Amino acid sequence: MWKSIPVAALIILVLLIIPASATASAGFAVGPPHIEVEVPADGNSTAIVYITSKVDGDIVIGTEGIPFLVEPSIVQVSSTDEYREIELRFYGNGSMEAGKYSGNITFLLYTSDTVAYGVKIDADVTQTGHGGVVEHIIKTLQANYVLIIVGCMVVIALVVGILIGRRTKRPTRSSK
Repeated sequence: MWKSIPVAALIILVLLIIPASATASAGFAVGPPHIEVEVPADGNSTAIVYITSKVDGDIVIGTEGIPFLVEPSIVQVSSTDEYREIELRFYGNGSMEAGKYSGNITFLLYTSDTVAYGVKIDADVTQTGHGGVVEHIIKTLQANYVLIIVGCMVVIALVVGILIGRRTKRPTRSSK
């Protein structure tokens, strides 16, 4: 009985290693496992990831828990891609306060109409600059300053016209 324990342990070890190596050699990988990006509130910044694929298909790139737009949203890969460099562009979100946001970048590899593989990497995105509601209001005012000035001029002209009209003496009928 003691002789069969090492044999059983060896069989269990082999059974655990074979599926893991088969998945790694037949699949899809994204690296590095963690990225950090600093994005200005009114701009964008890039991060580089590397993709290895043993399958032809489309990768749909998305975010979880990060309030920023990331492009590209779809990347086509082939079974010969190994350590393919992909540049991810993060766009600042002027409606969010400056600060650090943590979440995930998701990579879903579609073959035909089904998801064959999925990978998440951790991402820390730090937004710099003003951001927030005040910054959004300032940008809106700057974009519409011509309309605001014209509106103010119309209001001033109306007020001046009313004041001039009140001060003008009207002829009375008794003075004839």
